[in-house]
Amino acid sequence: MATLTETAYYSRKTIKFGIIALVVLFVLKIIFSYTVSAWKKFFPPPPPPPTVAFGKLPPIKFPSPANNGALTYTLETIEGQPPATSSTGMVFFITKAEPNLLSLNRAKQVAGKLGFAGEPQAENQTLYRWQDTNNPYRILRYDIVTHNFKITYDFAQDLGLFNSKNLPSENQAMSEAVNFLQNIGLYSPELQNSQPYTSFWRLSGNTLVTTTSLAGADAVRVDFNKQNVWGLKLMPSKPPYQSVYLIFSGSQDAAKHTLEASFTNWDIQSDQVATYPLKSSALAWQELKNNDGYIAHIADNTQKVVVRKIYLAYYYADDYESYLQPIFVFEGDPNFIGYIPAIDPKWTGQ
Repeated sequence: MATLTETAYYSRKTIKFGIIALVVLFVLKIIFSYTVSAWKKFFPPPPPPPTVAFGKLPPIKFPSPANNGALTYTLETIEGQPPATSSTGMVFFITKAEPNLLSLNRAKQVAGKLGFAGEPQAENQTLYRWQDTNNPYRILRYDIVTHNFKITYDFAQDLGLFNSKNLPSENQAMSEAVNFLQNIGLYSPELQNSQPYTSFWRLSGNTLVTTTSLAGADAVRVDFNKQNVWGLKLMPSKPPYQSVYLIFSGSQDAAKHTLEASFTNWDIQSDQVATYPLKSSALAWQELKNNDGYIAHIADNTQKVVVRKIYLAYYYADDYESYLQPIFVFEGDPNFIGYIPAIDPKWTGQ
């Protein structure tokens, strides 16, 4: 039978070696974790193959022809070359309901809130046109299925409205824009989380052109940014101008105060998604140099473009398209933004 002294001796030995074993195991675990992490860094597992679940996709319909004339391009990115981008990208389905017997009645209710009474004129199966009975220069076009609409005031026929210079300030214009959308129930959580921004416009002949400050402006425009989708921007057809916006004059007449109001919103289905192979950024850059891209924004009389940024985004179309598809965005000087479809041409109708 062990004495108390022996018991204490062996207990101390057991504890000592137990602590050493725990330290060794802890160190081995750190070494193993570091080794696995380093292995994955230098030898990453291949990405899963694209699902291409929607089959062949329709080509993106940009607003203007692909051929933009003889522009010449120089690349001056941080990398000194087109940056490496993902080899696959996500494509989302965009739903569009069919009209029903209640669609037009609901549209009439919204039109009434917007100040348009009476029976509309059908321009096609879903698009209806109202003319303000009190002011024929004021027109509403409303899609009874998507609920997208646009109000325009033909100010070219009434230039006297610009004699009033009581323009809203930037904050006032943004507040008016929010109130406008709230009054017709379209100030969605997405728009509430948006960062609206203003721009200033002056009258040139019978059209509005941009200007730099409120002091020399005849109108103030408020645009609402779209939120990113899976970390990628939604790019409009005419950046920096968005698909939801309002333009205000200084007129105190309510019908003439809102010169334009546009609301375009597509129902992107985040749970109906497929992955597709993407072309390389180098190939997209070559296509841009071949003048095969869509020029979304450029300074007047430009012949030479310096591209400083290339990145992936999504194209948010003005008209309905079945799928939200990725694009390559090229930004540079002077005030240049260009788009190239990013999906591998084997999977589009191109």
